[in-house]
Amino acid sequence: MYKTKELADLSGVTGRTLRYYDAIGLLKPATITEAGHRLYGAEELDKLQQILFLKELDFSLKETEEILQTNQLDQLAFFEEQYQALLDKKAHLNNVIELIELTIKEQKG
Repeated sequence: MYKTKELADLSGVTGRTLRYYDAIGLLKPATITEAGHRLYGAEELDKLQQILFLKELDFSLKETEEILQTNQLDQLAFFEEQYQALLDKKAHLNNVIELIELTIKEQKG
């Protein structure tokens, strides 16, 4: 089990972010100690990784919550679509980079 600070350090988010995710119901801790400390397990860590992935893809927290509430087969299809979209974007960016490199070489003579 991870305490809030440990999970924050591990994931690169702040403790404040984890507390906010708890407050809005996006990421609840596995348990709360008698002293009021939030404890997170492997399942919460996995969910946080998905939240951060979706955040990186510019999904809002509301959209993220909706995606995470779908069944696993729908989630798998969604992530497969996102994976393909990222591969397409990567190919496009590689083409743009190549064009810029070519332009630079031509400009230098």
